[in-house]
Amino acid sequence: MLIKAGEIISKSIELYRENAKLLLSYVVLFLIPTSLLQTVSILLGQGTFGLGLGASVIVMIVLTIVFALVNIWISIALIRAIAARYTGVVAKDMKTELHAGTAVLWSAVIASIIAGLAIFAGIILLIIPGIIFSIWFAFVMYSVVLDNKKSIESLKASKALVSGRWWTVLWLLLAPGVVFVLLMIIVQWIAGLMIFLPEMFGTFGLILYGTIVTAAGLIVAPLTTAAPTILYIELKKTPATAQTPAPTPQK
Repeated sequence: MLIKAGEIISKSIELYRENAKLLLSYVVLFLIPTSLLQTVSILLGQGTFGLGLGASVIVMIVLTIVFALVNIWISIALIRAIAARYTGVVAKDMKTELHAGTAVLWSAVIASIIAGLAIFAGIILLIIPGIIFSIWFAFVMYSVVLDNKKSIESLKASKALVSGRWWTVLWLLLAPGVVFVLLMIIVQWIAGLMIFLPEMFGTFGLILYGTIVTAAGLIVAPLTTAAPTILYIELKKTPATAQTPAPTPQK
């Protein structure tokens, strides 16, 4: 029997609680590129580097791409660590997981780009196809990271997991995702209310304020990663049966 949405939420929280030290180390790692990008954005916006608008935009585009790749790399290691702990395997240390992640980084990036383009094309067509594709290809990253699938293979594997239970998978992705995103928003909102650094310390305070609020949100990141990772593992353990198919894309 396939796992329920409530079980995904509770298992994600339980996994976080039992492996807090390990997972919080990834939170700290995520914070480094995220806060650096945020800091550069603030300084560029205030003209600290003396660059014109065009140069500032180029710098931000380049840094955004670079740090996005870094965050994907960290995410790969985090997914591997979460999957290991969920399946009862002793998780390897962060350095080992990051090293292992380099082997599948570009496959994950290429697969994500292909899936993103397919989803975007579906949205351009009539929106509904884009929604269908987004669920079909929701597990592309996990297929690459956990099963060493190549880019195109990962798209096929993800679609195969969803086929025959599209509506069920939609709910199992949506419910935990909404719960944990709302939790992230609440945590960041509370953190934002508790500190008034921009008013007291100017630019430095603004940078510190942004870092603290970002860190507060990132604390929830292991939960938003754990939920789809757990679902992916459970979908593989529970073969699809004849269920309500996905809505048919309109031409």
